[in-house]
Amino acid sequence: MSRAASTGHRHWPRWWRQVQLAARRGNFFAVVEVVSVVAFLIMTVTTWVTLNSQAKKGALLSSDVTASLLVGTLVPAMAILVLLGRRMALRRAAENMGGTGRMHVRLVFIFSLIAAIPTLLVVVFASWLFQSGVEFWFSDNSRGLLENANKLARGYYEQAQRDVGYETVAMAEDLGTFLSQEPISSPSFAEFYSYQVVNRKLTESAILQKGGDGQMRTAAIVDPEGNTTRRRVSAEEIKQLDSGEDMVVSADANKIEAVIPIDRPAGIYLYAARSSDLLAFSQGQRAQNIVKAYEVLTSRARVLQLRFNVALFVASLALVGLSVWFALRFADRQVKPLYRLVDAARSVGSGNFSLRVEGRTGADEIGLLNRAFNRMTAQIEKQTQALVGANQQLEERRAFMEAVLESVTAGIISLDGEGNVLLMNSTAQKLLFDRSGPGPVGLSLAEISPQIAGLVDSGLARGIVQYNKGGDLLTLAVKVSEDRTGHVITFEDITRQLLDQRQAAWSDVARRIAHEIKNP
Repeated sequence: MSRAASTGHRHWPRWWRQVQLAARRGNFFAVVEVVSVVAFLIMTVTTWVTLNSQAKKGALLSSDVTASLLVGTLVPAMAILVLLGRRMALRRAAENMGGTGRMHVRLVFIFSLIAAIPTLLVVVFASWLFQSGVEFWFSDNSRGLLENANKLARGYYEQAQRDVGYETVAMAEDLGTFLSQEPISSPSFAEFYSYQVVNRKLTESAILQKGGDGQMRTAAIVDPEGNTTRRRVSAEEIKQLDSGEDMVVSADANKIEAVIPIDRPAGIYLYAARSSDLLAFSQGQRAQNIVKAYEVLTSRARVLQLRFNVALFVASLALVGLSVWFALRFADRQVKPLYRLVDAARSVGSGNFSLRVEGRTGADEIGLLNRAFNRMTAQIEKQTQALVGANQQLEERRAFMEAVLESVTAGIISLDGEGNVLLMNSTAQKLLFDRSGPGPVGLSLAEISPQIAGLVDSGLARGIVQYNKGGDLLTLAVKVSEDRTGHVITFEDITRQLLDQRQAAWSDVARRIAHEIKNP
C-alpha cells in the first residue's frame, strides 16, 4: 500500500506538469501545429534555396547536407500528418460516438510513432548510402578511371590500325622500288609480293589499277580465300586518295584495312588488310559506350539525386499517412463496440432490461465483454421480472390487509422502532382525528396521542387511557403487541360501553330501591 501510494503521489518535474496542464487546456497541440507548419515552410524554402544554389554551381549535394535537408523537412511533415490524424480522431469520436476520442488519439500517436521512427532511420540510411554511392561514382577518381580505361582500349586498337598503316606504307615503297626494276607479270614479283604480305603479318593484299572508265581492276592479289570479285576499295576512299590524302585506314569488327597509292599518276594503289582482334574491338566499342553512358548519367546525376530523395520523402509520408489511417480504422473497430456498450448500459439504466448487444461475440476481449453484458442484462431482466412479480404479490397482500384493516371496527396503528407511525386504519383516524383520508404516516405517536405513547413506553401489554378529542373525553381500551420492527397497537372506544354500564348499574340500584320501598 505504501509503495502504491508513493507511486500515485509521485512528484513530476515542474516543466512536465506545465506541459500536461497546457495539453489539457488544448493550447499545447495548437502550438505544436503552428510550430510544425512554420518549420515545414522554413525547411521547404531552405531546401529550395540550397538546390538552386547547387544547380548554378553544377555540383551534387553532399550526403550530410542531403540527409539533413531530407530529415529536417520530413519530421515536421510527419508531425503535421500525425496532428491532422489527431484532429480527425477527435472529430470522428465527437460526431459518431459522442466521446472524447482519447483512445483514437493514443492509437494514432502510437501507430504513427511506430511507423515514423523506423522510417526516419531507413530514410537517413538510404539517403546517406545513395549519396555516398553517387559521390563515389561521380567523383574525379571514378571519372579518371573510366576515361583511362577508354583511352587504353582505344589506344590499343588505334595502335593496331597504325601498325597496319605503317606496314602498308613500307610495303608500298618496297613494291614501288621492285616494280621500277621488274614488271608486275614477272614470276619473281609474285614471289616478292607474297613474301611482303607474309612477312608483314597481313592476311590479305591486292594491287589495284584504276582504268579509264574509273573502275578499279585487280592487277595482283594475295588472298587465302581467292576471292577476286569482291570490291575491296570504295569510291569514297579513292576520292579521298585522289584529293591528296596519303593513306586511308578503316576498321571494323573483322579486319583493319589500309589503301595507299603506289603510283598516283598511273592510278596504281595498294590494298592491305589484317584480321583484327574481335575482343579488342568489342572492348573498345564497349568502353566508348560506357563513357558515353557515364557522361549522360553524370548530366542527370542531380535529377536522379532529387528524384531519389523526393521518392523517399513521398514514400515516408505515405507510410505515416497509411499508419494514421490504419490507426483510425483500428480505433473505430475497437471503440465502437465500447460505445455501443455504453449506450446499452444507459438504456439498461433507464429500464430497458430486454436490450441485447449485437456485433462481435468471438473469442477476443470485445466479444467476451459483449457476451458478459448480454448475460448480465438477461439475468437482470429475469430478476426484474421476478421482483415485479413479488412486488405485485406484496401489493396484492397489502391491498388485502388494508381491506381487512378497514373492515375492522377497532383502531389499529403500526409503529416502527422509533415510535413513528407506519400505518393507521380509518377507524383509528376517526377516533383520533375525526377525519378520513391519508393517515399521518411518519408522525410520532407522542405527537398524536401522548397517552397511548406513554402506555407503549411503559411496556404494558394493555391498558385504559383517556383521550381528549375536541373537548370530549374518550376512554380507549388499548392493547399493545410487539413485532420485529416495532409495535402494533389496537384500541377501541369504550366510552359508550362504560356509560351504558353505569346507566345499567344505576337502573339496577333504582329498581332495588323501588323494590325496598314497595316491600318494606
